[in-house]
Amino acid sequence: MILLICALFFLGAVSGLPSQCDLGMWRADPADCSKFWMCVVGKPAEFKCPSNTVVNHMMQACVPSGSYLDICSKKQPSMTEKKATTKTPLTPKPTTKKPLVNPYTEMCKYTPTALLPHPGSCAQHVDCSMVTKGVIGVFECPFPTLWNPETKQCDNALSVKCGTRWEPKDPCEYNSNICKQSAHCIPCEVRFPSCKGRPDGINAWSSRERTPYFVVCENERLVHQGQCTYDEETSHIIFDPVERVCVRL
Repeated sequence: MILLICALFFLGAVSGLPSQCDLGMWRADPADCSKFWMCVVGKPAEFKCPSNTVVNHMMQACVPSGSYLDICSKKQPSMTEKKATTKTPLTPKPTTKKPLVNPYTEMCKYTPTALLPHPGSCAQHVDCSMVTKGVIGVFECPFPTLWNPETKQCDNALSVKCGTRWEPKDPCEYNSNICKQSAHCIPCEVRFPSCKGRPDGINAWSSRERTPYFVVCENERLVHQGQCTYDEETSHIIFDPVERVCVRL
C-alpha cells in the first residue's frame, strides 16, 4: 500500500493555498507550530515536524521546541492571552580567536563599524567593529540560512544573492556542524543528509535507504529532512527510494 509522505495533498483552498504551486514554496501553518507546507511535484503538501520540535519559518526547518531557535511557540499567543510579538533574528556564532595577523584589517580600514559580507562564504559576514578591537570578527549563520547583505541578518537562502561568493548548500559545508578534535562528536556526514547530485523534490536519505527517513531537495540544497509516519503503531513503514514514496510493509 503506497502512502503519501507525512502529508496530504490538498487540491482545494485549504489554509489559503492554491491547488497548484511553484517549486520553492514553503509556508508555516499559522495555527499549528508543528506543521508546514511545501510544494512537491506542483502540489502543496502538508508536513509535520517530529515530536518535541516546531517550525522555524526563517530557517524553513524543524527546530527543538523551547530552544533559542523556537520563534513559533513564542509568536503564537494562547487563547486567553494574545499579545503582539516581534520576530527574533537568528544570532550567528562569532569567532573571537586572536590571530597573529588579522586578515580582515585592510577590508575594514575605511568602514570600522560595518557588517560586511565575507569574501569567501555566503553564509558568513565580518563585523568590522570587532576587527578594529583585534579579533577576527567572523560570524557564520546557522544552517540552512545565508548572510543577507541587504537586511544585515541571516536569511532564507532564496532571499539572498551570493553573487561570486561561494554558497554552501550542505549542512557539512557549515563550520558549526564539523567535528573539531572531539572523540565524542558524531561525524557530520552521519548526522546530516546530503542533496548533492539529487533531483528536486523528495528523495531517500543517502546511506539510510529502505528506512523511514527521507529528504526534500531543491537545487541540490537540503530544505527538509523527515521520516514517514503512520497512525497505527503496529505498522512498519519505510521510504521507497525507487517510487520515492512511503510504503507500508
